Amino acid sequence: IYNKLLSTFSPVLTVKSHAPSPTYLKDEYERLVGSVYAPQRIILLKRDPRDVMISFYEFTKTQRKAEISQKEFMKDICFFYASGIDQTLSRRQDKGPLSILNAYKKYVQTWFVKRPNNLPVMEMAYEDLVSEPRATARAALDFLNLDVPVAEYSFGLKVSRYSVERRPRGKAQSWMACADQYAVLLNEVEKSLAKEIQAMGYEQSPKI
Repeated sequence: IYNKLLSTFSPVLTVKSHAPSPTYLKDEYERLVGSVYAPQRIILLKRDPRDVMISFYEFTKTQRKAEISQKEFMKDICFFYASGIDQTLSRRQDKGPLSILNAYKKYVQTWFVKRPNNLPVMEMAYEDLVSEPRATARAALDFLNLDVPVAEYSFGLKVSRYSVERRPRGKAQSWMACADQYAVLLNEVEKSLAKEIQAMGYEQSPKI
């Protein structure tokens, strides 16, 4: 029925993906949506890697209902297990285990450092969404050629359903407010992703 509907209409299809590389995104689309609906424009959201890893750590613990040590999280946990983006094990890219650390390194290299020139991409910083939500959202809609108003009512909505931790949310560099709680994880991030932090345009902390 779904395929019949797709053949009948020409929908504006919006998909959120956590693909670790452009090649994985292409594979993901072909498997799940069909190559005819491959994305014509891509909004690429970037965020401080320290905030990313804390959020991903909380997400994984909640989704998997498992205790995971902060020290082991990036190097010993498989990205696909943690993210759940290939639950049917049908992927044709990165078929072997891929640690969260290596998945993020691949993400930075392939999406930001060595991104193919032919990809229709607009980079958007999470921090800009927080500080200038109206202007940033408007720029995204314009890039997508969508002549619709910005849904300003949504700016204050809760941003996460995946943690009960009482820490600041929807804020730029919120990792600074929970540096003690996540000291082990943050040390691993700063040690193992120093080049990626710089490549994404963020600064190393002088001391966590």
